[in-house]
Amino acid sequence: MIRGVEVHTGEKAELVRTAIHAQKYAADHFPGTPLLTGMVKDFPGSSALDANLHMNVLDAQGTYDFVMTVSCLDFFDLNEILPKVRSLLNPFGLFYGQLGYWWFPVNATGIVAHFPYAAQRLSLDDLGRYCTQYQPEFLPSLKQRYNYHHQGKHHPTLTDWFALARKHGLKPIAFERVMPKAHQRIRDCPPAMFKQPWFDHGEVLRDIHHLKLDVTVEDLFTGGFRVVFMAA
Repeated sequence: MIRGVEVHTGEKAELVRTAIHAQKYAADHFPGTPLLTGMVKDFPGSSALDANLHMNVLDAQGTYDFVMTVSCLDFFDLNEILPKVRSLLNPFGLFYGQLGYWWFPVNATGIVAHFPYAAQRLSLDDLGRYCTQYQPEFLPSLKQRYNYHHQGKHHPTLTDWFALARKHGLKPIAFERVMPKAHQRIRDCPPAMFKQPWFDHGEVLRDIHHLKLDVTVEDLFTGGFRVVFMAA
C-alpha cells in the first residue's frame, strides 16, 4: 500500500506526525510510545489534506509532500523502489516506511529450523542441504521463502538502507528499530533467547559474518524498523 498526499506548503508536519503516531499505535504492543528517534516535534501550523490515494507504488504518478508505505517494501528490489519513491516526492517531501527485517530470528519467510537464525546463518544452498536431511517439509517452498525479502537481491541492514537512500536522492532524517518481546513462531525472542544457556550469540554472528560482515548484535534483536527520508 502507498498513500500520497498533497498539503499546503509548510503545513505537512502535523500530517506526518499524525500518520506516524497512527502506525505506531497499530503496530506496537505499547501504544502511545514516543515518536521516531530524532523527529522534530515543534512543527508550526496544521495540515490540509487535498488527496488520499491508494495504488501500486510502481504505477503511482505525480509528486507529493508525503508518501507512506506499510509492510510492503519487503517485496521490492531496493534499487528499483527507492528511485521510484524519490520520483514521487516534491523537493523536501517526506517518505515514511515501516517494514520487517531479515536479521530477526524468524522473519516473514517463516523459515524455522532446529537452531536459531537458520535463514540468516546459511546460504540458500546450505539451507537446502540442511532441510533435505532434517526438515524436508520446507523444500518445496524454500527458495521462494528465502528470496522473499527484496526479491532475493538484498538482505540489507539499516546501514545499507541509509546508504541506498542517499544514493537515490533520499536523505535519512529519522529511524526506529522495532524489537518485539514475543513472537508466535518461536518460544523465546531476544533478549530472552540471549539469556538461555544453550544460546551463543557470538557463534551466530560468526556464521552470519561469512555471508555479511556488518551485521551487529543490535540487528539480531530487530524485528522491523521505521524510517523517515526527505527528498534531497
